[in-house]
Amino acid sequence: MPRGAYGSKGPPLEHPKLPHSQRQRQVALSLGWKNVQLHKNSLSAKSTVVKETMSGREVTYRILQRYDLGALTDGVLASFAGRPEFQPLRPPQAELRSWVQWNIDLVIRWLMDGLPPTDKELDGFREIARIAAANGTPPDAIPANYRLGARFAWDWLMGAATEEERTVLVGSAGLLFDFVDRVSRVFSDAYEKAARTGPFSDDERAAQTLLTRLGQNAELSLEDRQFAEEIGFDLAGPYYPFVIVSRSRSLEQLIGVARRVRSQNAVAISSGRRVTVLAHVPLSRHLLDLDAGDVFAQGDLTLRGELGAAL
Repeated sequence: MPRGAYGSKGPPLEHPKLPHSQRQRQVALSLGWKNVQLHKNSLSAKSTVVKETMSGREVTYRILQRYDLGALTDGVLASFAGRPEFQPLRPPQAELRSWVQWNIDLVIRWLMDGLPPTDKELDGFREIARIAAANGTPPDAIPANYRLGARFAWDWLMGAATEEERTVLVGSAGLLFDFVDRVSRVFSDAYEKAARTGPFSDDERAAQTLLTRLGQNAELSLEDRQFAEEIGFDLAGPYYPFVIVSRSRSLEQLIGVARRVRSQNAVAISSGRRVTVLAHVPLSRHLLDLDAGDVFAQGDLTLRGELGAAL
């Protein structure tokens, strides 16, 4: 996700707002984290003896009242925020942290009150999936963040628990990972639907497939070879790799840049704010339609087996 992908400035596809309102967050807090506060007086923070009848829910109360929830939020955030796959769609730090906190609130509410995310709340994940698909973000980039975050949260809880508490907590692990599974399914379904109905043409998708296989030095399909012939692209190589990154142009404008470049016997795709090109000759800045604020990088003439590293 490019920085600001959930922000409030710029074109809607590139800078959507966080898909939950302050009111939703207040509801999540009132149903989840607030319950921890209500039970603070009923559970002794000093006691380390866990009764055999104590539930995972009660143990979680005890742990959360002993530790700062902000530390858990920061740790979950740090577990995935630096991943390279996430950077093209990453929102500002404060906004991303707020989204992580809201997710933690949902898990706490589910654990303490037995209330899983509602369909309306899951709409937020569907919106992120549509944004990710439109920006060309890999389909597993966001679900992978949730898996990493859940693994950190579980390790944090186990580390914060006493030996007796850990025995009880083991039975609660399923709910945390049920949350990840549910969110991942909703995200994947929405991503697949958006990818099928998005703004990309058949040529754009064919170029994406061809570029991916060339970068991986993988075997080309008959469709790949037919597409290369249609646009006049020589598969023999070597190639000049190019990348254009634009902070101001819309997704539709960058799709148009890629289309013009393909008309010049080159493979070009748009992905988020970036246009990636493989060509047999250097391309002119005029053809690339560069703006003053665009970032443009051209690699050296590269053999096919070395394209992955060059790109």
